[in-house]
Amino acid sequence: MAQTQDYINPADVDKIVEDWLASEYGDVLDDEVDFVQTRATRIIAARLRDAVEDQFPFALVTGPAGCSKTVTAKHFLRYVREQWPDLNTAWIHAQPSYEPGALLEDLALNLYITRTRRFRDLLGTVHTQLGAKRMVAVVDEAQRMPRDSYEVLKYLADETSSTFILIATEDFAPQIRRWRDIESRIGVIAEAEPVEADELAQMPLLAGLPRASLQKIHDLTGGVMRDVLRLMKQIDRAIGKNADKGLNRANFAPKNVTAVAKKLNLAGGGQP
Repeated sequence: MAQTQDYINPADVDKIVEDWLASEYGDVLDDEVDFVQTRATRIIAARLRDAVEDQFPFALVTGPAGCSKTVTAKHFLRYVREQWPDLNTAWIHAQPSYEPGALLEDLALNLYITRTRRFRDLLGTVHTQLGAKRMVAVVDEAQRMPRDSYEVLKYLADETSSTFILIATEDFAPQIRRWRDIESRIGVIAEAEPVEADELAQMPLLAGLPRASLQKIHDLTGGVMRDVLRLMKQIDRAIGKNADKGLNRANFAPKNVTAVAKKLNLAGGGQP
């Protein structure tokens, strides 16, 4: 007689899988002054590592503004340089109307190649160098690239087994995925997201604040880490300048958080 399988809530399965993705490689990245790891950034780092190890042509990182897409990719690229010193690496910040010629020039600059005025010659030189030593490159603000620039990256990825990590806005990510030849080469998609209130409350960055104040910070920032970091700097500044009057994190009330937040434009959450 067949054994009846225990029922498990699909949402629980999702969490099990996501937790595994977040923890499989341990902490790939380190906490620093300008970068605080979250559950989402750990998952992003794990998926990007998969992309490098499996030599996927493209990886796509998307999500709301301020949720650590760029800073996570920067720290991941440094990790690549430490773990895979035999790979070429590049950080490329796409400019408005980032045409193929400008893209190639920036790739050449990262490869220490003498640039040439002829597009085809430069493409051939970059291709040759990546054929000998594949590249992991991050392209930030990828929504600024026209279709022809993606053709250059596709060609280089296919020919040299290089991996290009595309960081794009939420609204542009569907456009990239509508280009079927690009979509078919995206090996992983990693989504940045705001931090939930419970996770925020556990962060050492906010240690010592009352629970109600932690909730107020989450309400005002929406869990967007860029806004959380900015707000915490203002809170600690207020405490530091008034410590002699007895002000500290333990007595910093929600209304005090709101008062300090009025100095900032907190786009991630509600208005102070």
